[in-house]
Amino acid sequence: MIIWQGLGILVVLITGLMMVAVDAGSGALGLVLPTAQSNEIDIVLATILVGAWGLYLRRIPGRILIDNESGQEVVIRSRHSLFWIPMDYWSGILLVLGVALAIKG
Repeated sequence: MIIWQGLGILVVLITGLMMVAVDAGSGALGLVLPTAQSNEIDIVLATILVGAWGLYLRRIPGRILIDNESGQEVVIRSRHSLFWIPMDYWSGILLVLGVALAIKG
């Protein structure tokens, strides 16, 4: 079961899309990449895209609401997370996974 909030599901979709794109792209170019090297390229590209998209979503300003009784301001923002981890943090997790795959392979 995958648990996400907002656009957090994009972490899974971007990573899967990169796997398909690298395999299809290398096949179209006539390159034969070992599975380990292909996985490393997938993870690096996914890390860059997930991190950039996560930072972009985090910078979107929230709505400012003012409490009538106390006059305090409250900022309401959308959360974009996968398994309760914010989307931009997933780029670090994917980076660690890519390094682990590189060391293993």
